[in-house]
Amino acid sequence: MYPYSCQNFICDLIVPFIVLFMALPHAQILFACEEREEAYLLCREVLSQLNEIIPDSMDAEELAVVIEETGGLLAKMSVDDLSEMEETENTSLQFTLKFYTLLCFISYF
Repeated sequence: MYPYSCQNFICDLIVPFIVLFMALPHAQILFACEEREEAYLLCREVLSQLNEIIPDSMDAEELAVVIEETGGLLAKMSVDDLSEMEETENTSLQFTLKFYTLLCFISYF
């Protein structure tokens, strides 16, 4: 699965992280080079490896529900709420959000 072969426990932990870490700039370059489908598939693969579930498709009704729920959650937040939020130290969450953000850009454009 990975381009490296390693037999010790440390490599088994580090190599997947390095591969995932390098996937973000690779996906960004693909997007910049207008290789949108490849960038999208790479983001989906990484998010899948991070145990994130992305549906293959959504119909208009499902999408409307998600948009309404998200809008409802965001409507409850004020500028003060956002400014008082502390930055998360959860690097896994930060990493996941970066891929979701890129996936949104790719999907939009």
